[in-house]
Amino acid sequence: MLKVMAVLRLAVVVVLVPYTVWSLPWAALMAKTFDEQYARCAASLRELSIAMGLTIAWLLVDALLGWRLAFPRPAAAAPPAPKAP
Repeated sequence: MLKVMAVLRLAVVVVLVPYTVWSLPWAALMAKTFDEQYARCAASLRELSIAMGLTIAWLLVDALLGWRLAFPRPAAAAPPAPKAP
């Protein structure tokens, strides 16, 4: 299960990091006026909010699964065997 978690972590990083870099307002650096820069930054805010939400959701899932794997529930006791007549 730990190998599966490592693969999932890698997949999430491979998806989220490029998406976050893509959503950054790179074009705002070339803006000529403050209004143009503000408009470009405001337009990229939605994508950055999505990336942040996905990252927080993944961290929550990863932490919960990690705690579940670190502290497994004890096995249930077997029911007593029936008595022979």
